[in-house]
Amino acid sequence: MEKEKQNKRSKPRIPKDYLLAVSDRIHSTNPTEEIIFNTVRSVWGDGYGGGYLRHINDAKAFRDAREVEIKRSFDSIKDALDDEIHSKPE
Repeated sequence: MEKEKQNKRSKPRIPKDYLLAVSDRIHSTNPTEEIIFNTVRSVWGDGYGGGYLRHINDAKAFRDAREVEIKRSFDSIKDALDDEIHSKPE
């Protein structure tokens, strides 16, 4: 089931519209090398920040799924023990 959830997620990427806007801004202003460098660094920073947030969300989803599985496992063991304790000998 975890594999199915993993496959449904989209690949991380910077939106095409954002990249087109940045490239248009670079092309239309005929910038200096420093301006190009700062713009590329800004785009990289946005991608890095998005990737970091994605990592945080993935880690939280993993922890939540692990907690659900631990609870389910514990509950099944507890139910089996309760059934054993409360069963009447024949």
